[in-house]
Amino acid sequence: MLSAESAQHISQRQKPQAIQPQSPPATTWRLTTALLAFLTILALLPTLAVNANAEDNKDNNDSADQRVAGDYDSAGTPVQLADNAADGFYLGEGLYQSFLPSPRDSVKDGDDKWFNISIPEGKKARISVNAAPRGFEDEDTHYYGTRVEYTNDSCSDEGGGSSSTTSWPDPPEGESVTIDPEDGCDPTKYRVKINGAGTQFDSELPVEIVIGFEPQVDGSEAGPKNDREVPEGEDRDKVKVPSSEPKPTPGGTSYNKATEITPGTVSDTLVPGETKFYRMNVDWGQRPLAEVEFDKKQTDSYRSGQVFVASPRRTHTSYSNAESLDDDIPVTARAVSTPYVFYRNREGSTSQDEATDAGQWYVMVTLDGGDENGKQDKDIEFRLSTALDGDKVDGPEWRQTLEPGLAPSAEPSSDNDGGAGNSNANPDVRAENIDNAPQNNTILLIGLGLLAIVLIIVVAVFVAARRN
Repeated sequence: MLSAESAQHISQRQKPQAIQPQSPPATTWRLTTALLAFLTILALLPTLAVNANAEDNKDNNDSADQRVAGDYDSAGTPVQLADNAADGFYLGEGLYQSFLPSPRDSVKDGDDKWFNISIPEGKKARISVNAAPRGFEDEDTHYYGTRVEYTNDSCSDEGGGSSSTTSWPDPPEGESVTIDPEDGCDPTKYRVKINGAGTQFDSELPVEIVIGFEPQVDGSEAGPKNDREVPEGEDRDKVKVPSSEPKPTPGGTSYNKATEITPGTVSDTLVPGETKFYRMNVDWGQRPLAEVEFDKKQTDSYRSGQVFVASPRRTHTSYSNAESLDDDIPVTARAVSTPYVFYRNREGSTSQDEATDAGQWYVMVTLDGGDENGKQDKDIEFRLSTALDGDKVDGPEWRQTLEPGLAPSAEPSSDNDGGAGNSNANPDVRAENIDNAPQNNTILLIGLGLLAIVLIIVVAVFVAARRN
């Protein structure tokens, strides 16, 4: 028999011991911590980039009130114009850009330059050419303009020849011709001649060329006649242009880069010698109205503002007086004289023949600073309100495409479609989204998603480490 003391000793010695959990090795913890830090930084990079971009934008905005007027920035397919009609390239439908020799002096145009077009069967050509201002190279006032004419090698069909000039920062005005092929004329042999007009320069004059092939229409397809009168005199002063809360919307730097808007109010800024370009869709039976309010100026120097409206052919159809800005109160300028847009305005008086194209119309806002144009200065904010007046009516569906034209070619296209295959693939061309907020939001969401994945990975590593 064991003594009570011996039995107690054996019982204590044989009692199983509880298994204590082991801590993960120190190496595992170090690896987990390093992985967590690396993945967290990786996930936060997009968010940090957004914040850095926001700070950059803030710095830019803080310094944006001291800047120099932006240059006229053209767009379109480049084309080398020929010295004679026989060597001209064929151009299709769309936007082109090129250069013209400088006018020899104020009364003599520059040398002739040529391109060719082949007009598709059942269509007519609508061609517009405008000079692209070159900014302020010196203190002299320069005038820019073009002259457009056409001929046909196979017949006596010819036309055009008028020209007009404008002085920057007033927006350039297009000179246009319409070629409706005559019977017996080869539609593949139309030669278009253009010249630079206005002030003589030491270098070439940039130009923009707009070409459209419009279907020929007659009868009911042309829509009704224009029976609407545009208010004049005191009645014009009563025309209302509704305004709304301004939406910050940077204007474009040329016709070809105009920012598309819809009726309402947008805001942007100008410095002396600068013009901002917008465009809006105008349908048959409507007419565009524009009103701009300029903030008070912060200088004793001369400042004046204007607003212009131009057709898809880039013809000025309405513009305000040059309104002198005030240093105490905002100043308003209005352009409300554009005729109602009807196809059959082409049959009416000359006062209506500038409003014969539905489609994208242009609204331009300018700031003139006299001798201080093109020099660094403070921004002046403007608020542009636009509206459409008149009920829609029937009319042709065709609209001028705002896409770059096809590459120039030495011969007309084999199917003689004038390069117009994509002319109406997207007639309501939309401007690029100028607001980068959605992009920043996307980056932010990606960053948050990566961070969530990191947390899941860290938890998984931690659990695995504990099990080991």
